[in-house]
Amino acid sequence: MKTNQTTYFSQINVAPLTDVFLVLLVIMMLIIPLAEQTTLKVSAPGTTPGADSETPKVIAQVYESGLIKLNDRIIKPANSQTLQKELEKEQKRLGTKDIVLQISSEELATQQDVVSVLDAAVGAGVSQVAVLPPLRKK
Repeated sequence: MKTNQTTYFSQINVAPLTDVFLVLLVIMMLIIPLAEQTTLKVSAPGTTPGADSETPKVIAQVYESGLIKLNDRIIKPANSQTLQKELEKEQKRLGTKDIVLQISSEELATQQDVVSVLDAAVGAGVSQVAVLPPLRKK
Protein backbone atom coordinates (compact mmCIF):
# COMPACT_ATOMS: atom_id res chain seq x y z
CA MET A 1 0.00 0.00 0.00
CA LYS A 2 1.16 3.51 -0.81
CA THR A 3 1.49 6.18 1.79
CA ASN A 4 1.00 9.87 1.04
CA GLN A 5 4.24 11.26 2.24
CA THR A 6 5.35 14.62 0.93
CA THR A 7 8.93 15.10 0.19
CA TYR A 8 10.54 18.49 0.50
CA PHE A 9 13.43 19.67 -1.62
CA SER A 10 16.04 21.52 0.32
CA GLN A 11 17.89 22.77 -2.76
CA ILE A 12 17.31 26.17 -4.34
CA ASN A 13 16.20 26.39 -7.94
CA VAL A 14 18.97 28.40 -9.60
CA ALA A 15 17.36 28.86 -13.02
CA PRO A 16 15.22 31.91 -12.06
CA LEU A 17 18.12 33.37 -10.07
CA THR A 18 20.39 33.04 -13.10
CA ASP A 19 17.78 34.74 -15.28
CA VAL A 20 17.60 37.70 -12.90
CA PHE A 21 21.38 38.07 -12.85
CA LEU A 22 21.57 37.93 -16.64
CA VAL A 23 18.91 40.64 -16.97
CA LEU A 24 20.81 42.83 -14.48
CA LEU A 25 24.04 42.24 -16.39
CA VAL A 26 22.43 43.31 -19.68
CA ILE A 27 20.97 46.43 -18.07
CA MET A 28 24.36 47.42 -16.63
CA MET A 29 26.05 46.81 -19.98
CA LEU A 30 23.58 49.19 -21.62
CA ILE A 31 23.72 51.91 -18.95
CA ILE A 32 27.51 52.20 -18.47
CA PRO A 33 28.33 53.51 -21.99
CA LEU A 34 25.53 56.08 -21.69
CA ALA A 35 26.86 57.27 -18.34
CA GLU A 36 30.35 57.66 -19.78
CA GLN A 37 29.05 59.75 -22.69
CA THR A 38 27.23 62.24 -20.47
CA THR A 39 30.21 63.11 -18.30
CA LEU A 40 31.93 66.36 -19.09
CA LYS A 41 35.62 65.85 -19.59
CA VAL A 42 37.62 69.01 -19.01
CA SER A 43 41.37 69.25 -19.14
CA ALA A 44 43.27 72.02 -17.42
CA PRO A 45 44.51 74.65 -19.85
CA GLY A 46 48.20 75.09 -20.34
CA THR A 47 49.88 78.42 -19.77
CA THR A 48 52.53 80.14 -21.78
CA PRO A 49 54.79 82.50 -19.87
CA GLY A 50 54.74 86.11 -21.00
CA ALA A 51 51.64 85.77 -23.17
CA ASP A 52 49.34 87.21 -20.51
CA SER A 53 50.89 90.66 -20.50
CA GLU A 54 50.72 91.10 -24.28
CA THR A 55 47.18 89.92 -24.99
CA PRO A 56 44.48 92.60 -24.60
CA LYS A 57 41.83 91.83 -22.01
CA VAL A 58 38.11 92.53 -21.94
CA ILE A 59 36.32 92.17 -18.62
CA ALA A 60 32.70 91.00 -18.48
CA GLN A 61 30.84 91.31 -15.19
CA VAL A 62 27.51 89.55 -14.60
CA TYR A 63 25.32 90.69 -11.72
CA GLU A 64 22.51 89.01 -9.80
CA SER A 65 20.01 91.59 -11.12
CA GLY A 66 20.70 90.49 -14.72
CA LEU A 67 22.91 93.50 -15.43
CA ILE A 68 25.94 92.77 -17.60
CA LYS A 69 28.92 95.10 -17.93
CA LEU A 70 31.63 94.91 -20.54
CA ASN A 71 34.72 96.92 -19.52
CA ASP A 72 32.52 98.82 -17.02
CA ARG A 73 29.96 99.75 -19.72
CA ILE A 74 26.41 98.56 -19.13
CA ILE A 75 25.10 96.41 -21.98
CA LYS A 76 21.40 96.88 -22.76
CA PRO A 77 19.62 94.67 -23.65
CA ALA A 78 21.73 92.03 -21.96
CA ASN A 79 21.39 89.27 -24.55
CA SER A 80 23.96 87.35 -26.56
CA GLN A 81 23.42 89.26 -29.81
CA THR A 82 24.07 92.65 -28.19
CA LEU A 83 27.02 91.26 -26.26
CA GLN A 84 28.50 89.78 -29.42
CA LYS A 85 28.25 93.14 -31.21
CA GLU A 86 29.92 94.88 -28.27
CA LEU A 87 32.70 92.29 -28.17
CA GLU A 88 33.27 92.77 -31.89
CA LYS A 89 33.47 96.56 -31.33
CA GLU A 90 36.08 95.95 -28.60
CA GLN A 91 38.05 93.70 -30.94
CA LYS A 92 37.95 96.38 -33.63
CA ARG A 93 38.97 99.09 -31.13
CA LEU A 94 41.89 96.98 -29.90
CA GLY A 95 42.86 96.07 -33.45
CA THR A 96 42.87 92.29 -32.91
CA LYS A 97 40.45 89.41 -32.61
CA ASP A 98 42.86 87.66 -30.25
CA ILE A 99 41.62 88.96 -26.89
CA VAL A 100 41.19 87.39 -23.48
CA LEU A 101 37.65 87.61 -22.12
CA GLN A 102 37.65 87.64 -18.33
CA ILE A 103 34.27 86.75 -16.85
CA SER A 104 33.31 87.47 -13.28
CA SER A 105 29.87 87.21 -11.73
CA GLU A 106 28.11 87.61 -8.44
CA GLU A 107 27.44 84.36 -6.62
CA LEU A 108 23.69 84.55 -7.21
CA ALA A 109 23.87 85.60 -10.86
CA THR A 110 21.88 83.32 -13.12
CA GLN A 111 23.59 80.71 -15.20
CA GLN A 112 21.64 81.92 -18.23
CA ASP A 113 23.34 85.34 -18.10
CA VAL A 114 26.82 83.83 -17.77
CA VAL A 115 26.13 81.42 -20.65
CA SER A 116 24.90 84.31 -22.83
CA VAL A 117 28.30 86.01 -22.30
CA LEU A 118 30.07 82.77 -23.28
CA ASP A 119 27.79 82.38 -26.31
CA ALA A 120 28.58 85.92 -27.42
CA ALA A 121 32.30 85.20 -27.01
CA VAL A 122 32.04 82.16 -29.28
CA GLY A 123 30.10 84.20 -31.84
CA ALA A 124 32.74 86.95 -31.79
CA GLY A 125 35.55 84.43 -32.27
CA VAL A 126 37.09 84.81 -28.82
CA SER A 127 39.29 81.80 -28.16
CA GLN A 128 40.61 82.64 -24.69
CA VAL A 129 38.28 82.90 -21.72
CA ALA A 130 39.25 83.29 -18.08
CA VAL A 131 36.76 82.80 -15.26
CA LEU A 132 37.51 85.06 -12.32
CA PRO A 133 36.43 84.66 -8.68
CA PRO A 134 32.93 85.90 -7.80
CA LEU A 135 32.29 89.62 -7.52
CA ARG A 136 31.86 91.02 -4.03
CA LYS A 137 28.71 92.96 -3.29
CA LYS A 138 29.29 96.59 -2.45
